[in-house]
Amino acid sequence: KVSQQQEVVAASQNGESAKTAQNDTPTSIDNAPVVAQAQIMPTFMGGDLMTFRNWVQSRLKYPVAAQRNGIQGTVMVCFVVEIDGSLSEIKILQSPDPSLSQEVMRVVKSAPNKWKPGRQNGEKVRVRMVAPFSFRTRQQNVW
Repeated sequence: KVSQQQEVVAASQNGESAKTAQNDTPTSIDNAPVVAQAQIMPTFMGGDLMTFRNWVQSRLKYPVAAQRNGIQGTVMVCFVVEIDGSLSEIKILQSPDPSLSQEVMRVVKSAPNKWKPGRQNGEKVRVRMVAPFSFRTRQQNVW
């Protein structure tokens, strides 16, 4: 079992302040530098980051207690796509509730190693990526 460590993150990729981060992954496979942008970005199952976001979003289960309490919002997660197609350094950058963070971490960690790594100058590179995942309660109209 991997222990969870809470750490404060200075800023997310878009420059906004982030609340907290959970670092719950083993150390990287390679000590090579991580880039935020590569000439050829990583792909997931033949698609781009949106393909991965859709894959994760379709597998998220809204935590019952959060849903019952009307907790909703967006969980921002960052991760590194390694040169072997695996994910490492998975961190929650921002989240409205720990239960939503845990659910996103569960699904992201369960993702298959179907990533094709990014490339820079013809070489495989480690690429940091950031993705949002939304949790929204359904509004019911009472007439």
